[in-house]
Amino acid sequence: MVSRCIEWPEQLPYSPVAWLNPAEIRLLGSLMLTECFEGGPRCIFRPIPLFRAYIDQDLDLTSPITLARIKRSLLDARNHTQKSSLLDAWKAIGDEEFDCFDRASIQNSLQPLFWKAISSRNLVLLRGLYALVKADMLAGNFEFREEATMNTFISLDASHELVLRYLRKNGNPSPTSRDAGTWLYRTFDEPLGLVYGEDVRYFASFYDRRIQTFHPASRHGDMPFAPLEWDDYNHLRSVLPSIFGYLITGQHTPQFHDLTFQARERRG
Repeated sequence: MVSRCIEWPEQLPYSPVAWLNPAEIRLLGSLMLTECFEGGPRCIFRPIPLFRAYIDQDLDLTSPITLARIKRSLLDARNHTQKSSLLDAWKAIGDEEFDCFDRASIQNSLQPLFWKAISSRNLVLLRGLYALVKADMLAGNFEFREEATMNTFISLDASHELVLRYLRKNGNPSPTSRDAGTWLYRTFDEPLGLVYGEDVRYFASFYDRRIQTFHPASRHGDMPFAPLEWDDYNHLRSVLPSIFGYLITGQHTPQFHDLTFQARERRG
């Protein structure tokens, strides 16, 4: 992955575990937002932490020769790292086959649009996208499914805040979670032919489980484990990218419009 890098604003607190910089999240996020709504392949990444090669000269990144040289330099770097954790992370690079999918199975032509729309100053959006990257990394292991779902809950909270800001920007001075739920229903679910009414909170079905997952003791009682469903991660992971994409571009993807057309056809 090659991108023009920037660092986090200086006023933010230092964190030794913040291992992706804004440009990396922006690039990964712009690819995730090209996924098809509710179905299809997912853009799942496994970034290697604490390793970056900074290039301080002008390069033509459209040149296949340049890209081949960058790739070769990165692969060669695994032979010169001193950190054992990085050595372990590099083992799969170049030695094993990766699971890939046809770029036509995602909405690849939209990636430049999302790249431009993701602002490095939108810290809530970056946190939401970062949490989805982490969720995918964790979900690959059965024993970390709980932690994967917890990261989708963080991303869900980020989307909720962004929806509230969207509603304020569009004339609602004091939006509530029910207002956010109404927006979600009218913007996504109703066009797809789903009917459950508007007077519901934003992703209301996840609220109690999220409270019990993050808080061992709550008004719901003491909870010795996270009361999660297997599909909680799958559902949130599949729909949140489309919500983020709409919020930053103000429009649905062509694939979503196809789904709404099919829904109208079924309704007659």
